[in-house]
Amino acid sequence: MAIYLHYVGERWYTDERFIKEGKDMGVQRLTSYAMVKKLFNERAIIYYARYDRNRNYARVFAKGKVTGVASTSMTFRKILGDKIHKQGGIWTKEVRGCGTCYSCIVFIDEEDIDKILDEIPKDEQRRCRWFILSDIEPYTTAIDNRIKYKVKTRHIIVYDIAFTRGFIKLSGGKEGNIGKAILKIIKMHKLRDSDEYDDVIGKAKVDLSQYTQLDKWLGGVSP
Repeated sequence: MAIYLHYVGERWYTDERFIKEGKDMGVQRLTSYAMVKKLFNERAIIYYARYDRNRNYARVFAKGKVTGVASTSMTFRKILGDKIHKQGGIWTKEVRGCGTCYSCIVFIDEEDIDKILDEIPKDEQRRCRWFILSDIEPYTTAIDNRIKYKVKTRHIIVYDIAFTRGFIKLSGGKEGNIGKAILKIIKMHKLRDSDEYDDVIGKAKVDLSQYTQLDKWLGGVSP
């Protein structure tokens, strides 16, 4: 199973708030279409970390399994119109630490999500907002100064990973089965303290090429 590291910024969240929000509404993280597709296809486990700039280490405070995909894509809405109606889906407002969204959730077979993602037009891949969804549970460890995996304590130690908004792959590939997965259609999404709604071009991609060896180094890591 693929394992990724992902940093949570300090501006809007404490450990406790992020975990509570994740348990109440599920974790929802903004990223690119390509990364959403990759994380879902690999049925990834994500370690959520806070970055200590002074001590230059990442402290993992929670982890979660990918449970679904969310997007502002109109193609999502068109493809899933009948399913939303049959499942009695209603639009709800979510107030999160990082922003607000109006969304509707549909439960479908995971294979269908893979197919739907392939049908998204290229302009919507670039222009619309894409989110990966996961569950969450507390997890205590430190990622710090050297590459090492302690089997007994489950601590993962990695050397010098700089803070990034991206997802850093630590180990593994596709494995496991989600069964019924979540597809969340977002009608309106607003970043906190911003007037910006929907249909925005994503930020420039983060270059993670310097981390490509982590997969080899951490081959023994298990969920």
